[in-house]
Amino acid sequence: MRKKIYSIFLFAAAAFSVSSCMDLGFDVKNFTKGSYFAKEVVKTEIDPQQTWNLAKAASITVTTSSESRIKVFASNGQKDILVIDKLVSGTETINFDALDTYARLIAVNMNDGSIQETGIGGSVNFAGTKSVPSAPWGSPVKAELDYNYKQFDYQTVKSDVATPAFSDVNYSAAMFCSESGTFTLNPCWYTSESGQSATVGVYYYQNGQKFEVPIFQNDKQSDMLQYHDKWSGWQTYWDAHMPSLTGYANFVGDYFQSRGIKVTVPANTAFGFYIYGGNDGVGHFYSEPEYNTVPSYSYAEAKAPFVAAEFSKYGHIAIIDVEDRRYLAFDDWCELAPHSYTNAEYRHLVFSLSGDLKPFGSPETNTFMLACEDLGEKADYDFNDVVFAVSHVVGSTEATVKILACGGTLDNHIWYDPNVNVSGDEVDLGEIHNLFGVKLVTMINTIPGASGETSAPVYKKITVKEDFAMSATDMGGFYVRSEERIATIAAPGHGSVPYMICVPVDWKWPAEFISIVDAYPNFATWCGDHTKATDWHLNPVNDKVYPRQY
Repeated sequence: MRKKIYSIFLFAAAAFSVSSCMDLGFDVKNFTKGSYFAKEVVKTEIDPQQTWNLAKAASITVTTSSESRIKVFASNGQKDILVIDKLVSGTETINFDALDTYARLIAVNMNDGSIQETGIGGSVNFAGTKSVPSAPWGSPVKAELDYNYKQFDYQTVKSDVATPAFSDVNYSAAMFCSESGTFTLNPCWYTSESGQSATVGVYYYQNGQKFEVPIFQNDKQSDMLQYHDKWSGWQTYWDAHMPSLTGYANFVGDYFQSRGIKVTVPANTAFGFYIYGGNDGVGHFYSEPEYNTVPSYSYAEAKAPFVAAEFSKYGHIAIIDVEDRRYLAFDDWCELAPHSYTNAEYRHLVFSLSGDLKPFGSPETNTFMLACEDLGEKADYDFNDVVFAVSHVVGSTEATVKILACGGTLDNHIWYDPNVNVSGDEVDLGEIHNLFGVKLVTMINTIPGASGETSAPVYKKITVKEDFAMSATDMGGFYVRSEERIATIAAPGHGSVPYMICVPVDWKWPAEFISIVDAYPNFATWCGDHTKATDWHLNPVNDKVYPRQY
């Protein structure tokens, strides 16, 4: 009953909003005089140089001796975001979108795994060659058994790895390297039936090809793991199954022990891990998500809240650091939880990790969010009426638009401008409520708690130019238009009133009817001076923003 009353209220509010907007009679795209916004909302004059865009234009210069595929990751100290993936021949300066926090660039020559680092605006030179043995004969990757057992405390390891979801102690990595070229893995746990026969391996690049080398199979190496039974002492897992957290392996006492796998890789060279899980061979997953495909079995997509489009960001391999203990963890399945790059179960196959192994390059691609206000000068300025994110890696002719929220009740269509679209044709991505599959009066992902309507993101693919940029003055060429042409919301001009802002993808938009200045107190300072409070988006009032679940 309560829900029904609330719906009636929303309908009435929507009707009032539409009529108010029609009475205003202006085109938001051309609306630049902001007496109300300046005097009543931010209470400061707008900086004439303010662009309302936190995406900044950046560049790197790359030199190669022959055509080479180059990946560039931008690091903010916590994540390494993929910003470039393209073929380079000779010397080329490549532009890309960046944040102020991007301080380091990691460039990888995917022809041979060479790694170089520089800063924003810097350069790397891959013109030299390196000697890597040809594959598959003379493979530079080797795995050998360390016959000494390493002992583990059952409860300690369980508390370290038996987490219900991805947490901040986990680092999901796309690529790895080793300065010394050696590290050791000790098998610890598996937690799924598909992990019973899982194979784990390393892959590397030579002459532009990817070569795979298996280093461990969970049911093939006998006498590798032992568990301690308090009645019988040490007992051997003769089939080499790791101890299981879910009960379908042998009883585990207070301790277990395993022999290590010493892995040798080319020093200071990029490589990745893969896992091949399941008795039926389902699930061949890589740390670089570009090689992963959505499983073909039908129930994977049918089992909510699995989102197939999110799979492209899902790397399946993570580092878990807990105090002085480090693990290499694999996820060998994809339909058992709301998987994404921020919420995955990296505990299906877990190894204790020792030695020199450095992760870099998260599976995430360069992504920025557009948050829109659709009602004009008398709005609530919560910037959640239309919210969507855009992912693109320079070198690709495809971008992904991720529809996140709609707090407005106008029939707002998301459009893509022909000046940016490579085909030259204007693209209507759809009406935002229709995209979510809800009625026009329904607000999605803006009202916290049980009274609010929630929905998983909706994905759309668009064709773009290789040098597509959200940092451009048109914020990528996106705009929002009502079917009745009540208003057009697009990238604001310098110093004008904003009805669209470009922010980092992890930004939390204000909850419904909460002004952005109340949710982000430093926003007003940034409005008045674009050089001040540039980190305003990192400091929300937590109970005034929408608690994002994805």
